[in-house]
Amino acid sequence: MILVAFAGEMLWMMRVSGAPWRYVAENWLSLLVIAGSAASLLGAATEGIALVRVLRVAVAAMIVMRAVAGSSVLFTRRGAPLLIGVAVLAILCQGALFYWHEPSVQTFWDGLWLAFVTGTTIGYGDFVPATGGGRVTAVFTVLIGWTLLSLFTANVVAFFVGREERERRHELHREIVQLRAEIARLLDAEELKLRREMHADLRSLHADLRTLLQHVDRPKSS
Repeated sequence: MILVAFAGEMLWMMRVSGAPWRYVAENWLSLLVIAGSAASLLGAATEGIALVRVLRVAVAAMIVMRAVAGSSVLFTRRGAPLLIGVAVLAILCQGALFYWHEPSVQTFWDGLWLAFVTGTTIGYGDFVPATGGGRVTAVFTVLIGWTLLSLFTANVVAFFVGREERERRHELHREIVQLRAEIARLLDAEELKLRREMHADLRSLHADLRTLLQHVDRPKSS
């Protein structure tokens, strides 16, 4: 099943890819899985192929974590529930891998506990990865745990920084409203002054016109 699944994926991706051999070179882990699965089908001892499968799953998990870390939503209020969901999903996956690979882990809950203490780098010592697959899983569990803890810290910092930024925006908005009101008052005062000057100019113009008309009418009367 593993051979058919990985070989089918590889052939299909080579068919739809614009650069098939480049795709093969960049996905050499899949080639190792295909080769190991074929050797196992022929009866060869391929215990190490489990490490390759774990490594491929871990690489996929790191790609997902990179995509999640690049999302700006994580640094908002809605980012905390998303981070918690990703952390729970990561612990479930890593716990399943520990339960699969480690003989000392007898139950799935023990696998979850080992994934938690490994990802948080606590390491109580009650469970220790002893197999190759378990140790590879532990390495990527620590990397994913560090990434999640960093994102949680960044989310908390962004929350407080965002609150301070919102307060500054509100203060700036209030200052802009006050400035607009002051400008409106100044414009009203300037408009009143301009109207008074215009009325004064009109009265002066009317007086000049009356004087001019009187000078024009005098010669006719004489």
